[in-house]
Amino acid sequence: MLGGQQGDRRVVGPHALRPLAPEVGQHGLAGGQHRLEGAVGEGEVPGLALQERHLQPFGLGAPAGPFQQVGVAVEELADETWIGGTAAGADGRIVLHRCRAAGFEPRVAFGSDDYHAVQAFVAVGLGIAMLPRLALTLVRPGLRRVALATPPVRHIAAARLAASHRSAATASMLGVLGETARDFTPTG
Repeated sequence: MLGGQQGDRRVVGPHALRPLAPEVGQHGLAGGQHRLEGAVGEGEVPGLALQERHLQPFGLGAPAGPFQQVGVAVEELADETWIGGTAAGADGRIVLHRCRAAGFEPRVAFGSDDYHAVQAFVAVGLGIAMLPRLALTLVRPGLRRVALATPPVRHIAAARLAASHRSAATASMLGVLGETARDFTPTG
């Protein structure tokens, strides 16, 4: 796979694809659509075959406290202290975009792309975090999942060079990824 390590997950980003498909550097964020760590805006990247696998909404990680369990509007969070992704990371950009669309600039006390660190800071009451639901599947003590009324959504996709041979192993892996994405329904 093309990509790098970010916390305990593999990510594919434009930095990994650029040597193989220089066109990736020409594509930025557009219309709030974020794929391949921001490499793809609306439309496709020339030279790459993308296979959409999963649309994943974000949720709110909050310490025990005053938040209702479901339907929190992002606009209601303007005065909160935020813990979250770095400005260079895709998740951080998605959260920043969503907060700005809600009319405010989040006051970030600590930024990390490590979901475990973010959860730890939230669990001890240092702030709140908007995280992908996959990052909220297993939560540490002191942290609770809160559904957002209108969450941002990230696109998880498999990418390969379009001109490359699609081996039986590649087809099998894409099938497994698709099946897993369809079956994955985190709670909360």
